[in-house]
Amino acid sequence: MSLADEVAIAIEEVTAAIPGGGEVRRGQRAMAAEISEAIEAGEHLAVQAGTGTGKTLAYLIPTILSGRRTVVATWSKALQDQMERVDLPLLAANMDKPFDFAVLKGWDNYVCLERLDEIRRSGEQQALDGLFEGADGTQVERIRQWVETSESGDRADLPFEPDANTWTAVSVGTDDCLGVAECPFGEDCLPARARQRARDADICVTNHHLYAVDVALDGMLLDRPDRPHEVVVFDEAHQLEEVFSATFGFQLTPGRFRWLSRVARAVISETALLDGLDDLHMRLGAWLDAHADRRIVPGVDSDLDQILDLAESRLERLLTAARSTVNDDQAGKRRLTRLLKAGGTLMGDIRFCRDLLRGAGGEQSGGKKEEGDQLAWVERSGTHLALRVAPIEVGPRLARDLWPRRTAVLTSATLPVNLPDRLALPGPRTSAVGSPFDYENNSLLFCPMHLPSPAHDEAAWAAGLLVELEHLICAGGGRTLALFTSWRGLQAAAAAMRSRVPFPILEQGDLPPRALLEAFAADEEACLFATRSFWQGIDVPGPSLTLVVIDRIPFPRPDEPLTRAWRDRAGLDGWGAVDLPIGALRLAQGVGRLIRSRTDQGVVAVFDSRLFGARYSQSLLDALPPMRRTADRDEAESFLRSLFS
Repeated sequence: MSLADEVAIAIEEVTAAIPGGGEVRRGQRAMAAEISEAIEAGEHLAVQAGTGTGKTLAYLIPTILSGRRTVVATWSKALQDQMERVDLPLLAANMDKPFDFAVLKGWDNYVCLERLDEIRRSGEQQALDGLFEGADGTQVERIRQWVETSESGDRADLPFEPDANTWTAVSVGTDDCLGVAECPFGEDCLPARARQRARDADICVTNHHLYAVDVALDGMLLDRPDRPHEVVVFDEAHQLEEVFSATFGFQLTPGRFRWLSRVARAVISETALLDGLDDLHMRLGAWLDAHADRRIVPGVDSDLDQILDLAESRLERLLTAARSTVNDDQAGKRRLTRLLKAGGTLMGDIRFCRDLLRGAGGEQSGGKKEEGDQLAWVERSGTHLALRVAPIEVGPRLARDLWPRRTAVLTSATLPVNLPDRLALPGPRTSAVGSPFDYENNSLLFCPMHLPSPAHDEAAWAAGLLVELEHLICAGGGRTLALFTSWRGLQAAAAAMRSRVPFPILEQGDLPPRALLEAFAADEEACLFATRSFWQGIDVPGPSLTLVVIDRIPFPRPDEPLTRAWRDRAGLDGWGAVDLPIGALRLAQGVGRLIRSRTDQGVVAVFDSRLFGARYSQSLLDALPPMRRTADRDEAESFLRSLFS
């Protein structure tokens, strides 16, 4: 019996065991068969699977039955948690093929026992002042009690959601971890245990970033030397290029100097050295602020070069002073180890960046020579500033270090047609599996063509948008997710609607994301106004969401340094090769928030006439589900009113 035949039988059996009764979907069966054939042939596969396909079971069942060790990498934690708590236990209980599984998250998703011990040893007040500044003592105590019985130490398993400062106090990233060999709690280290379980498991679920780290480390993160994984499944694969690019690069922020200063104050007492780090925090921050959203040209930005030279000199003096410090107590030795490790990592990044800016390439702190062209730029995100360095293309690295070693399955509800080429995925099978949802009868795509293009007359467009938005929200009785391409647009629209419609207006930033979504889903009349982080991964089925509004087509900004570099390399049709596919993908992600189940109904309104009227409109529409279309607001309002008449 072929693997595809085994998989077809297993899908029927597993689906029958789903509580409440399940249904094998035609697309799910077809997708599972494609994956089975690809695994048996050792060929890469790129498969677009529409919303509602049931793609998680469609790739888990073939990989389990194949007997090949598999890593599943996703972009969102929500999908990892779903597999860990629902899908994989269901399969383990209802398949004849025994297997074990583990989920591996980033190091700082787990409680650090050494941090908790330092709080206990130092006394809560002293500990929560320095490194633990801003933490909630009551929450720290609850975490301390919880971890005594927790097997995982995973933040997701906590019975409450700690605030950000508290979690920072009780966890560490890989940069400031003492290391298992140096830590007195190394044998019981919770993230180290999670990593070992992941290496031993038949099916390991992780995220894109950790998988990219594994590629950079030649498999040292996810594999045992005697048992490497043979298959990798990338779910939410449309995010891969962005994640690999960020992971293969690095960023330098002013906050790293301030954080290192805090660590150093617990080890050394030389005021001048400590003040020097605080001064670097201010100098770098001021320079980044003056050059925000700008590409950095090697050999030109001499002021930054001088700051990096100064940083290297001051860090060298600080680390020399630290090495000569005598610490007799255990806590002091641990703080010294943390300082030396974090300072050494920062020193490596500074040297790499400085060499890059001088056109000399560079070596990262791990000692690996960077290959290919690197891009450096200043990135602003809200009030956060960072000096970013990333490879312009990740394909050559993947073609050398990943694709020849594993069979890869790339899948997503929206998979750009040019993604295999951009990732240098050699000769993949390609497939598209449609959604089982009835988009034609249950949804309507509305684009008011009378509005001017936002690219030509933004003031008139913005005023017209508010009129259209008011009418649609009232017709739908609230129940609106309004997605904006900028914070300014979001805030202006939210403020205007509060005085124009009789429904609650929730705004991104009012509450933590999870609490905000819960409040939105709980009140059927509520409207949620949000920006980019809510364009994907948001799942609110049912009557709480019947109208999705998108202010404009989310093309990349012309001055985004990385996309500009891609555009330059693409040649004469750089915009069509880079910006158009990205805009179509992001638009499809936003549109996909509407129909999340077979019974969902509603309207997607895109207030950008380019959707129907531009020469490239068909490329945008081809990326969207097969929804009925209209430019008539009356038709859109009538459809919304009919849902609740």
